[in-house]
Amino acid sequence: MKIFQNQSLKNELHSAAINSVWFSHQDAFLERSKPDEPHHVAAFIIRGMNVLAKHWSESLSKRGIELNLTSVFCHGFPRVSFEQNGKQSSVELADLLVVRRHFNRGKLEKETACLIQSKMSDDSTNRVSRDDPQFYLFKNWPQFSFKQKDYDTRQRSIGNVHGQSLYSLILKQQAYPEQIFGWPDTCCWSIVEDLKLNMESDASFARFLEKLVAFETGREFYSDPKVGCEWSQLIQQLLEVTFNKKLTAGPYKAPKRGNGFDSINFLSSSLPITPSSDEIDNLPPNVDEQEFEENNPQRGANTIIIETNQLERY
Repeated sequence: MKIFQNQSLKNELHSAAINSVWFSHQDAFLERSKPDEPHHVAAFIIRGMNVLAKHWSESLSKRGIELNLTSVFCHGFPRVSFEQNGKQSSVELADLLVVRRHFNRGKLEKETACLIQSKMSDDSTNRVSRDDPQFYLFKNWPQFSFKQKDYDTRQRSIGNVHGQSLYSLILKQQAYPEQIFGWPDTCCWSIVEDLKLNMESDASFARFLEKLVAFETGREFYSDPKVGCEWSQLIQQLLEVTFNKKLTAGPYKAPKRGNGFDSINFLSSSLPITPSSDEIDNLPPNVDEQEFEENNPQRGANTIIIETNQLERY
């Protein structure tokens, strides 16, 4: 997989990722005047990924590599409960699951995954409360259990490995690159790698995607249920529950996940191909609502899967 260390390729992937992030960020403001985290995540999954697929496919195909991107948008993420300072806390596990897989002539070689939690920001920074349960979960990864019955509700202990979970900051206002010099790569999404109460952007979300393709971030897992640790089992179940839901094929028709390359698949558990502003407005807020929880016991995960297949030596 040395090909992914090629600096020219990395530059192309990085540039295309910046374009796709900006495209989806602007698109989110077409639907509402003040989009928040779920709306931006939805815009990137539904529309930004199409831009990414077009440019990444061109760059990779020149080097004998097929690309398959799959994105799934769901209402909400599965919730987990855990003990925090002697009390029980409950939050969504994350806003987004990103999975990276590489094949060599169809044979799986490596796979990694990362959980991402997003926050809005005016200036590429964000301060969270010391008692914030989501921050506590990502910082410490205590034992936790799922609240939904379609997941195994036993206690889990996945460990705390650098790269398995990250915060992202999203520019709150509509802007253009020349207006946000304080953001890494003048990109309106950033990644926080050093988790602390006073969050500062360490890299752009585009740089994160470039590094993920090169297996320079994320945590390795194994799809084989007989192999791997609690982390592998967590990712396996998130994917299993998500892809066993009733998913509606979106605007980019392609074979089902894993059955074809040079394609992009958009699947949604709830939204039509082109969601209206009313439907976007009905996305669940990023807060704990007991009524919504009770009426929506089954939740898949917002998911992006990046798969490459090396056809020939480069």
